[in-house]
Order: sequence, then C-alpha cells, then structure tokens
Amino acid sequence: MSCLMWFGFMTLTKSEQWFCEVILMNIPKLSPDFTTEDIRKLRDYNSQRHVSMSLEEIQEDLRPSVGEFNRLMAERKRPAAVHSSS
Repeated sequence: MSCLMWFGFMTLTKSEQWFCEVILMNIPKLSPDFTTEDIRKLRDYNSQRHVSMSLEEIQEDLRPSVGEFNRLMAERKRPAAVHSSS
C-alpha cells in the first residue's frame, strides 16, 4: 500500500513522505544469532529508507544511532572493576 493510497490528494512534505514510507515498509525480522543474512536485511532496509533522502537528511537520520553506538563501544572498552579478595 502506498502513501498516496493512504493520504489521497494531500501533498506531503519530504519528511512526511519519508515517515510514511518507513511506517509502511516491512521492518526486517532478525534472528537471535544475528547472522550475515540479518546484516543483509538491515542494509537493504536502510537503503530503501534512504533512497529518497539527501545526504544531510541521511546524516540527521543516522546521528542518534551513531551516538548510541559510540556510547556502547566506549562502555565495552572500559576496564572491568577489579575486586580485591581478602
């Protein structure tokens, strides 16, 4: 079902079109093991999301996720607390 079928004659802004397309797309189902097939599904999904976006829009879309990824990676690099045994 396309956005046109949902909104008919309404003119949507670019961000509204993007939002509508994302809502109507099938979000990929990932396996618990996170396989190479899951990576392919995610790449395809993101490619479809970004196809009608400008470079600036793509960067704005990805910025929150990149920040979260960097935070998680920083947590993984921190040394674990050392427990002294008495």
